[in-house]
Amino acid sequence: MILRVNQLTGKAVRVPDSVSFRLYQQAQSWGAIMSAKQWLEFVHFTATLQGEFDPNITEIAYGSNNWDKHSSWKKFLLYYMFYSEKYMVYPTFPDNTSITTHHVEASEHFPVRPSAERLRMELRPRLLQVSDLPTMMAMCKYLDWRDMPVFDMSHYMISI
Repeated sequence: MILRVNQLTGKAVRVPDSVSFRLYQQAQSWGAIMSAKQWLEFVHFTATLQGEFDPNITEIAYGSNNWDKHSSWKKFLLYYMFYSEKYMVYPTFPDNTSITTHHVEASEHFPVRPSAERLRMELRPRLLQVSDLPTMMAMCKYLDWRDMPVFDMSHYMISI
């Protein structure tokens, strides 16, 4: 099992080692790749919002409801994904390898350095190396989203 942090609930979630790819109703702000069509749909959606609209997901008390809308475009993307029933593909590469990481420095979204336990869940100790590319590409070659497990924003497995 790989531990991750659900940014909206602040809770640890477990991803089985056997799950190589999953659909997750969570926006990713670093390392995300969207097609031009997907990005334009999101941009057009945000253009319809009026004035000082604050994109809170009122059905559930998510942590993103406390984020400042002026400093987080991800808050808008989460709102869009929730109400449009959109998902992103999340990989789980061998050995907890990641394409991107961050160092959880104190900043606007991390005002104080997190606990050691939270750091273990946030940091990706091994970044993707050029030598990993053939293996990673082979994993991606025959992806079919219909075969992937699906998780909602609270990290519950669902059917779509």
